[in-house]
Amino acid sequence: MKKTALFLVLIAVAATMMADAGAVIAPRSIHRVEATWPVEARVKGVRGTMQLVAMIDEQGNVRDVSVVKGLPIRGFGLEKATIDAVKAWKFAPATKDGQPVPVPFRLTVTYR
Repeated sequence: MKKTALFLVLIAVAATMMADAGAVIAPRSIHRVEATWPVEARVKGVRGTMQLVAMIDEQGNVRDVSVVKGLPIRGFGLEKATIDAVKAWKFAPATKDGQPVPVPFRLTVTYR
């Protein structure tokens, strides 16, 4: 499998917590790992955007990644490769009132 460039856009899911007061400051990406683009997908010219949601914990680790919207063509292992890569990312955690808090986070990964 060959690595290829991914264009990653991170979009915070509404980080409003159901709590008394105080805004949640969204997590910030500090380390990203590129997904391995499976050879067959690259050869077939599979392109598109994948949307995922992950939980970013209080230490900035990625937990519970799920695909919200996959690529139009499936079966080439891109979803698994993307999830595996995103699980290796590291974030400065979200904070509320200066304290780290877990938050859901929406990620958009584009294969071009």
